Amino acid sequence: MTRFLHITFFVVFFLNKLYCFPTYPHVINLTDPNKLINIGNDVFYFVDSNSSYSINDIISKQEIIFKKSTSEYLNFGISGYTYWIMFSIVNSTRENNLILDITYPTIDTVDFFYFQDGVIKKISKYQSNLKYSQIPGVNAPDFLFSLHLPTNQYSTYYIRLHSYKQLQLPIFIGSIKSVLNQIGIRNLIFGIYVGIIIIMIFYNLFIYIVTLDDNYLFYVIYIFFVGLTQVTLNGYGNLYIWPRFYYLSLNSDFIIPILNGYAAILFIRNFLNLKNTYKQGEYILYFIGIIYTTSLFLLITNLRLLSFIFLQIAAMFGSFIAILLGIKVAFSGYKPAKFFLLALGVFLTSVIVFVLRNFSIIPFNMLTSYSLEIGSSLETMLLSFALADKINTYKAEKEQAQLAALSKSEEVRMMLSQQNFTLERMVKKRTEDLEKANLELLQTLKNLQDAQVQLIQAEKMATLGQLTAGIAHEINNPINFVKSNVKPLQMDLYDLIALIQAYEKQLQLLLPAHAMEEIEAIKKKIHYPELIDEIRILLKGIEEGAERTAEIIRGLRIFSRLDESELKKADIHECIDSTLILLNNSIPDDVIVEKHYAQLPLIECYPGKVNQMLMNLLTNAIHAIKSKLKSLPSSNEQTKEKQKIIITTAMEPDGQHIRISVADTGTGMTPEIKQKIFEPFFTTKEVGEGTGLGLPIVYSIVEKHGGKIFVETTYGKGSEFIIILPTTPKPVAQTQEVRD
Repeated sequence: MTRFLHITFFVVFFLNKLYCFPTYPHVINLTDPNKLINIGNDVFYFVDSNSSYSINDIISKQEIIFKKSTSEYLNFGISGYTYWIMFSIVNSTRENNLILDITYPTIDTVDFFYFQDGVIKKISKYQSNLKYSQIPGVNAPDFLFSLHLPTNQYSTYYIRLHSYKQLQLPIFIGSIKSVLNQIGIRNLIFGIYVGIIIIMIFYNLFIYIVTLDDNYLFYVIYIFFVGLTQVTLNGYGNLYIWPRFYYLSLNSDFIIPILNGYAAILFIRNFLNLKNTYKQGEYILYFIGIIYTTSLFLLITNLRLLSFIFLQIAAMFGSFIAILLGIKVAFSGYKPAKFFLLALGVFLTSVIVFVLRNFSIIPFNMLTSYSLEIGSSLETMLLSFALADKINTYKAEKEQAQLAALSKSEEVRMMLSQQNFTLERMVKKRTEDLEKANLELLQTLKNLQDAQVQLIQAEKMATLGQLTAGIAHEINNPINFVKSNVKPLQMDLYDLIALIQAYEKQLQLLLPAHAMEEIEAIKKKIHYPELIDEIRILLKGIEEGAERTAEIIRGLRIFSRLDESELKKADIHECIDSTLILLNNSIPDDVIVEKHYAQLPLIECYPGKVNQMLMNLLTNAIHAIKSKLKSLPSSNEQTKEKQKIIITTAMEPDGQHIRISVADTGTGMTPEIKQKIFEPFFTTKEVGEGTGLGLPIVYSIVEKHGGKIFVETTYGKGSEFIIILPTTPKPVAQTQEVRD
């Protein structure tokens, strides 16, 4: 036997020299036919960049140099070139029917050449022919070729490959039994994957039919194309679904992924609710759709290589954009986006495993071979859970909105809306007038500063006091009417309900059965029990709304007291609370207002001016916090901390003065700014946002009461204004004191 092999090697070597065949020292020795052998490391390859070489050129031209493969799985990437593969085999087994298995079904063209009886023979395989297997009776999505190599024989084989897509070559050799075993295992695993996809499609389609929620419909379309894409890329589409459609079978590797991209864009847009959560995200997804459309256009114009490149760019860029959109929407507080990121992360992990396998960084095995199918299955299941959670969220929000709508009275809403519109218009007009007056008075600032401050202060407080007092008076009458009539209305309705129930008991004794059945039918039609409950809920809502409106009116009336001409006893805590009520809408939701009140006596003061002083101090504190939040990036750790406004009152040790402190965690002030804050018209706000009169007015009010004002500030950390007021004022001239 050994002598026979030596003779065979000698004859082949002589024929190679005779026909000018290029010789390569490495020969594959097959010894176990039942073991499927990966020959990726034992083959040689040549790149024909112009696709100009024939098999005779490959054999006869000496300048053609084949390179030795250094990887178990050749990966030629995306080039559109033609590649030649050469390998030599010695059959040391007793199996005469050895099979070559190329397990990559998306190659456009595969030509197989071998020697027989001193002649080069060729078996051609084009993907468009839809016959992957050249083995009679075997139907599989692999490229299968018989090697025609008897036992103890030696032969050299050439394979010519061409593809406009990603070109990878897992090449195996073994008996037909071992090849069919491998194909059977892959078919079983892929069948499980297809089963999961079909189950998810019908499950979510059923939910869509029941709920008629478009989110489920878009999700069904998305997972259908996800599954169809995997079916296409694994060769089952051309083998079983569209074997008779030439154009589709030739281009399904392009068309189906493009349709999958469109489906993914629609699903992401609706699942993340980009219309409401992040409007710009819709336009970004439309741009991805344009890239997919460009790929489709290039395919139609037969520019297949460019089409595939654009398809890969769209898929890669789209995945990156999907992650960024998910993160953006998740940080906005949209809960389903977190599920979306988890599902997308699982799928992208499977893609990374798939890519690492293609570059031989991790081994080729059953797990890495089906990483995309595993990741896709987990992604579809996680997104189904997320969609269910999203529907529950929508349901809860809808129920809350309905309850809120039932708790409001249409008449009160219209009245408050009209009053609010009138108030906004008057305040806007007055603000415009003040800004215009300020511009005209700048030229005479040095001579008229004191007069201007007093004039504007008096005019502003008079107008604001008259306005708020008038509004409070006008609203107070109808709201008192509503409050006074709610209780009698409740009692009347409950009496009517009791009367109806009494009638019902007597009618059951007097009326015949069919008449009672008609009455019961009417009660069922109008949902009588729910109607009674709804009446109670509406009455309670009207009562609560009236109480809330009355509370706001009390705050307006306290704030608008026009008593600057005489001293009156006032509760300083009541002044603070009424001012906070008016500023409630100006305070950001994430700002905490802390009140630390000590037990204080009533003090003699000008309550209207005290209200104005508190209004200016609190407004400055709110503006300082807003400026700080605006200047800090969203990733800054400081933004995670709650910003605060702290109001503290205390009795001074002498028992004759009270202390009021308004502190904030805003921007603080530099020493240069701190020295100018009580100068009229000095402001750090943008043009149109402030007049620069707030703190000068505060200072003049404190001075009028014979009090003192202190400022403590640290730049970047916040400021604190401390007011000392006597319980019985003796107006004297004071100067502001500023402490570091």
